[in-house]
Amino acid sequence: GLLNRFLFFVFAGLAVAGGAFVSGPTSAKQQLEAALIERDSASLDRLIDLPALRATLKDQINDATGRAVDSVDRSVWGGLTKLAGSAVTGLVVDQLVTPEFIAGAACGEGLTEALGMRDANAPPPCTDLFAETEDTWISPDRYESRLAGDATTVTFGFTREGFRTWRLTDLTFAAAE
Repeated sequence: GLLNRFLFFVFAGLAVAGGAFVSGPTSAKQQLEAALIERDSASLDRLIDLPALRATLKDQINDATGRAVDSVDRSVWGGLTKLAGSAVTGLVVDQLVTPEFIAGAACGEGLTEALGMRDANAPPPCTDLFAETEDTWISPDRYESRLAGDATTVTFGFTREGFRTWRLTDLTFAAAE
């Protein structure tokens, strides 16, 4: 009777909530793909945390630059070179991390190719963004989508904000294994 109906609605509500919870990152990837292709800046602002994304890219570039300088010059001049490089990296990343850059990364381009200069009105370098990604739940609030290219593996990090809102918060470029 009444108890069975109550239990039915409770379990149905839990199933709907669970489905919404689990489908969030996939939905965010699909929305991001559509926004990148359509150049929808309002949607891109909603789906991408650009300050966090730029910070992770600056860290990666500074780390790679620092290792390269250390392997050549461990003197005071090497330290000054790293410091100057860090300042320049910040300016470069702030200017070059654009929707076109993210679309290039979603097509499997490496860091240097994705940072290449593109016409802002040009279509993305591929038509099926995020194709062939390997998706992994890191935690209930963290989801990663890994795209393995020939020379580079690009990892897109999505972070939950609220119950169903997911944003792209970082990109990690690594040499392909």
